Amino acid sequence: MRIILGPCGPQRCSPELLEEVGELSRTLDLPIHCHVLETKTQAVTGQTKYGMTLPAFLDKVGCMTHRLTMNHAIWLTDADMEMMGSVGASTTHNPLANLKLGSGVSPIRKLKQAGVNVALGCDGVASADSADIFQAIKVAAGLHKIGSHDFHTWVSAHEVYEMATHAAARSSLMQHEVASLEIGKKADIILLDRYDWGFLPLHDIRNQIAFSVNSEAVRTVITDGRVVMADRKLTRVDETALREEISEAAERFRRDCCPAMSAGAATVRPALETMHFKATAMSVPAGHLPLRLPPTAAKAANYPVG
Repeated sequence: MRIILGPCGPQRCSPELLEEVGELSRTLDLPIHCHVLETKTQAVTGQTKYGMTLPAFLDKVGCMTHRLTMNHAIWLTDADMEMMGSVGASTTHNPLANLKLGSGVSPIRKLKQAGVNVALGCDGVASADSADIFQAIKVAAGLHKIGSHDFHTWVSAHEVYEMATHAAARSSLMQHEVASLEIGKKADIILLDRYDWGFLPLHDIRNQIAFSVNSEAVRTVITDGRVVMADRKLTRVDETALREEISEAAERFRRDCCPAMSAGAATVRPALETMHFKATAMSVPAGHLPLRLPPTAAKAANYPVG
């Protein structure tokens, strides 16, 4: 069993709670995964609530160490990135969720240049609608070509592969246990179909994983030496029965819970929209392009365009 401390986000936690999380992390050598600066609203919240950026606040309460992983980490200042790199902190890049929700794009190249360990993730299925790491690899390998014609600054497929393996293990302090085939490490292995169309001809495997194949190429999965999927069939659970159980539960949720949830969301939507538009109209951290609020949105939020 492995424990990872998971405070939801610094803006939702008391300083006392985060101080205790930092102390537990230090004394028990436990990693911390915390959602930080996914949206511009969170960046504005940090400045408004604490008078400093959220990474600076995490440093103040003792969480900013090499054991910290900041999930998303989009709305960062240059000083934030320098501080994170100086302590060896990590981030997880979640391009699927960020694009779906319009949160922004994490400055991966600048983070890596600052010495931050950058891992790759999918975020929750409620955010990205997918837990398929192959989709995340494909998007991450293409997304960072936008905005610059200098191909030296692009994030390559080889770098994304490293983010999904070694850097991901490092973010959970598991780099000495998994992520590479070495004597003494756990036998966590995914076997891909060598004759999948995307591997014909076999040339640059990492590029082909990023751009040519998808998760259908995965044939066998071995976890800590145990075969948990063989020829795309789960070996340790009754997959058909599990799918039926999930389908029934999902239908009950859609029928019994979703209408009330939608009605409840409608009551708070005006306030959330106002908060969103006010935040996006405010100044942006250094290193990001300024956002301009559409006049109609600015009028609806009763906030000046700028």
